[in-house]
Amino acid sequence: MSLLPLESNPDFLQKLGVPEKWSLVDVFGLDADSLAWVPKPVLSVILLFPISETYQTFAETQANEIKEAGQTVTPDLYYVKQMVSNACGTVALIHSIANNMQQIEIAEGPFKKLLDESKNMTPAERGELLQKSAAAIMDAHRELESEGQTTVSSDLVRANS
Repeated sequence: MSLLPLESNPDFLQKLGVPEKWSLVDVFGLDADSLAWVPKPVLSVILLFPISETYQTFAETQANEIKEAGQTVTPDLYYVKQMVSNACGTVALIHSIANNMQQIEIAEGPFKKLLDESKNMTPAERGELLQKSAAAIMDAHRELESEGQTTVSSDLVRANS
C-alpha cells in the first residue's frame, strides 16, 4: 500500500477525532521571532526533511548498532512501525497524538479504536493493524492529499496509481 505525501493540514486532526482546540501549524524557523508565532502550548514537533544517501547510510549504521547492543524503550512510548509508503506524516501525527493522550481527549471513532486496540502491541504489530484495519484513517489521508499547495511529482502519482 502506498499513499501520496500529505502536507500539514489541520483538518486531518479533526478527522481523527482530535478536538478543534488542537491544531497543526508550520514552523518557519527556530529563532525566537519565528517561534513567537507558534501557539502555546506545544505538545509535539514533527520534523520533515529530505532523505539522502548520507542519511540512509547513517540510519543503517545506527540500526545495526542497536541490533548488536540492544535497546531499552519505555513501554510508555507509543510507536508504530511505518509499513505504508509516503505515510510518514500520518504516522508522525499518530505518534504525536498517541503520546499526548493525557492532554488530548480523542472522540470515539476509528482512530481512538485503533489506539485502544493497539495499546499492548509491538510497533510492528501496530503497523500491521494500521495497514490492515485503519481504512478510515487512510481514507482521511487520501481525502486531503490533493488539498495542499505543493505539486506532487508525477513519478509519485504514477507509482501510487
